[in-house]
Amino acid sequence: MKHTNKEKTTKLITRVFLLFLAALMLLGSFYYVIAFTFINARADESTPLYEKDLVIRVGLMYGSKVTVGFKVQAENGFEIGFVDSDNNYKKLWQVTDSILSVTCDANLINSDHTISKATDDNADIGGYHLQISSDAENFSDAITALKTLLKDKNIPIFPAYIKGEIKIRFGSYSTKSAAKAARDEMASIIENIEIAEPTYTAVSAINPETNNIVFEYDSEERNTGLALCAVQSGSGYSYIKTPAENIYLGIFRFSRYKTDSTDGVAVTNIIPIDEYIAGVLPYEIGVLWHDEAQKAFSIAVRSYALSKYQRHENMDFDMCNTICCQVYRGCGRTTEQVRENIKATSGEVLSYNGKIIPSCYSSSVGGSTVSAADAWGSTEESNPFLRAIPTPWEKYEEYGNGKWSISISPKALAKTLVTNGYTAIKGDIQSVKINSLCKNSSYVYSITFTDVYNNEITITRSDRIRIALSPYLKSANFVVGKAGETVSVTDYTYEGFDEFLKKKAELDESASEEQTETTVGVLTATGEYKLDLPADLSVITAGGIVSARIEPEKTEAEKLELPDLSNLKVVTKTREITLEGNAGDFVFEGRGWGHGVGLSQWGIKDLADLGYDYATIIKTYYYGSEIVYYYTLVEN
Repeated sequence: MKHTNKEKTTKLITRVFLLFLAALMLLGSFYYVIAFTFINARADESTPLYEKDLVIRVGLMYGSKVTVGFKVQAENGFEIGFVDSDNNYKKLWQVTDSILSVTCDANLINSDHTISKATDDNADIGGYHLQISSDAENFSDAITALKTLLKDKNIPIFPAYIKGEIKIRFGSYSTKSAAKAARDEMASIIENIEIAEPTYTAVSAINPETNNIVFEYDSEERNTGLALCAVQSGSGYSYIKTPAENIYLGIFRFSRYKTDSTDGVAVTNIIPIDEYIAGVLPYEIGVLWHDEAQKAFSIAVRSYALSKYQRHENMDFDMCNTICCQVYRGCGRTTEQVRENIKATSGEVLSYNGKIIPSCYSSSVGGSTVSAADAWGSTEESNPFLRAIPTPWEKYEEYGNGKWSISISPKALAKTLVTNGYTAIKGDIQSVKINSLCKNSSYVYSITFTDVYNNEITITRSDRIRIALSPYLKSANFVVGKAGETVSVTDYTYEGFDEFLKKKAELDESASEEQTETTVGVLTATGEYKLDLPADLSVITAGGIVSARIEPEKTEAEKLELPDLSNLKVVTKTREITLEGNAGDFVFEGRGWGHGVGLSQWGIKDLADLGYDYATIIKTYYYGSEIVYYYTLVEN
């Protein structure tokens, strides 16, 4: 039944009055409720497994990816210091240079800001220097004193922190003999001059526009390095910008990485964990997605990072910046709304039996997830929270790579299998047979390929199957047959959920045809004042100021009761489809993109759009999990 605008306005005014009454009754107890919740959330902090203000070390350049020099920019200049093995940062120096390249300590050539090692003595930047120790309390006093002594000489002077000792270095020479000659020349005016030679553990901070060295650092200790921070100016954030045009907060740690085949500068971004999440979320999901989806995903990112904490300790960082861990590219896409949603879940992680769980996720799953046991071969007992569930709410057909079809010739299919290591195949594939599906899932668990010489291979476990047919398959959630064949598709859903979705869609369509009241009239001393909804009101009463929020009247679709996702019966359905493709080809008709274990990124968007809160969303994907504060967890 449709309501008139007058009836809707009357209802809204009545709701305003009732909200004020409720606010008056709650005013006295509200503070105590908040305080009690806060205290109880932190009741077990006495013996935490994790520190509350946890930082994450994210590897940006490491291993074979390192280069001789790495360029960074900061609008207001840089603080320069070092990070010790406990991630403590100590500031030593500050420069106004807005661009620096941190390089290997060596003879260097600068070609349009690209730094490389010199192959002869004609370096743009020499790796040999003169140095003195100083009793001055700070670098500034020591440098000023040295400048006075060298006032008639055009020699660059810069500070250095060498194996825990403050040094003042000056001059830049390509050879030791040139440095020795300069030392002998200045011996009459400066005492105790040493020659500083390049080492395989040191790095230099250089202005690539002038080739001036501004700082050098050397340490043989692991987990340490030269540290750069962007100088803060006024309010807001100050960023470090990389050549890839990504911008970052926090500390950049630079350390020498030397092996028999590689010599370069490793780069690590050290940041608080919530800033880490802010650098992951915008590159994994949408920044305009529903708040509840962003909150749910924030918990997933935090849980995964902490469950895999120090994953790359052999490389002296915790998480890498790729899909090996989680895609992290700094805060260039981060919005204030993203930050607010992360803040709303600050400290919250998913746990199972008192341990943080590895909250795996993929782009979409195509109607059902798959268990970690069936995807990767772990036991159900080791990862009981990563079991298969139906996801009938996921609109995978509407999303990129969520629904796909690949037509592959018998020859190309055989070549792909051989390329990916299945060398028992000797000829074109003549048949493909799905032997079984994963438990409670539409993902393929076992599949057999037979070639024209009757050689056959059987591949088990869903993610192994996906990888075996890479790059063709987006997931292992597929059916297969020859073009033109009719095959059976298995769907998993919940009893009554499809009917709920249908009803919701009908009500949404009906609501779009109706006019919804989006303003409310409020009587004031000077007349009626129109407010756009939703609106926050503050009213002065005898008991003080009372605030209330007025929302627009809910549509019938919004009033529809959401099914309880924790108490639904699983239902299996089958349907027939005809495969379309090139004659003679094998056609893989698939759903979902990724390994399919755990959370579906597009799926959480769909649940949030339906009206589910973030706690319900996240716990639905990880069976039996609880939301806890990570700093309340203790070792079992």
